[in-house]
Amino acid sequence: IDRAGLVGEDGATHHGVFDLSYLGAVPGLTILAPSTAEELEAMLAWAAQYMDGPVAIRYPRGTATCQGEEVTDFQPGIAKLISKEGKIGLIGVGDAFHIAQKVADLLTEKGHPCRLIDLRSVKPLDTKLLSDTADECSHIFTFETNSIIGGAGTAIVQLLCDKPCRIVNFGYPDSFVPHGKIELLNERLGFTPAALTQKILDLIEP
Repeated sequence: IDRAGLVGEDGATHHGVFDLSYLGAVPGLTILAPSTAEELEAMLAWAAQYMDGPVAIRYPRGTATCQGEEVTDFQPGIAKLISKEGKIGLIGVGDAFHIAQKVADLLTEKGHPCRLIDLRSVKPLDTKLLSDTADECSHIFTFETNSIIGGAGTAIVQLLCDKPCRIVNFGYPDSFVPHGKIELLNERLGFTPAALTQKILDLIEP
């Protein structure tokens, strides 16, 4: 699924901000969200030989981020733990992982080290890693380039609803996003590392 998230000047009707919300309800559908070109390559290779159901791989319009090394550990239902420090959990979905990564850096500078996760697999979720994170963190924040209604964050809340940690979803609002440059739209919607970091600080600091 190309053009996931905002697509800039392709036009308002081309934004892909609802796909996770409606695809998540399809029985037997595997949903994957790579954060790098190498993850996309690994997911495509896996999907090509998977014969037990349909697979949706969502990726954004534009140039992919390259990590410089082949991904050899991809499995559906398994997220990638990047950092396990601190009591603040940050979970990035697809290209929004890079926003979560920048937020983690900003929070660390403010004295709040973070556990950082690249979700990779939206359906099925990595239930063990997410459950462990909820047990060990006071707050979990999810980041996705999808509507906050019915997306990956919603699925994570449903999974962890009996855990004591507080979970907050960051994504796009329950509205149609207008035409415009991606950077300007994210500024307008408050979906930038600086704006999101401040929202988190307002929640975790007395």
